[in-house]
Amino acid sequence: MNRLARRAIPLAGAASLLMLLAGCVVALDGNSHPKTYTTGQWIQHQAQQTNAERGLASRVAAAIDDDPLLSQLDISVRVTDGIVTLTGQVFDLATYQHAIQVVQKVDGVQRVVSRIELDLGE
Repeated sequence: MNRLARRAIPLAGAASLLMLLAGCVVALDGNSHPKTYTTGQWIQHQAQQTNAERGLASRVAAAIDDDPLLSQLDISVRVTDGIVTLTGQVFDLATYQHAIQVVQKVDGVQRVVSRIELDLGE
């Protein structure tokens, strides 16, 4: 590591510590624009976001459970910032596509990321 890099790391850490001690947090929104929060605002923002994510995850899980085809499968749901990630295993392409379509219809879903494995039993 060169000398400039060794100096930059402690400076970045010191700047972060100063901001934390000053009671503010800088966060990037979904479009990579910095936004400054006080520490209290950041905690409140995180709590609201977490509650919204839990609510969305609950609605997605309910949609999966209410679907006769999907309710028999073990599909897991994770939500981050409106992005739903599905994991599990299905045994045909139609079911794979159906799972994604069901989730896309749930209010609040911005995007679906599928980590569902397609096992065709070959």
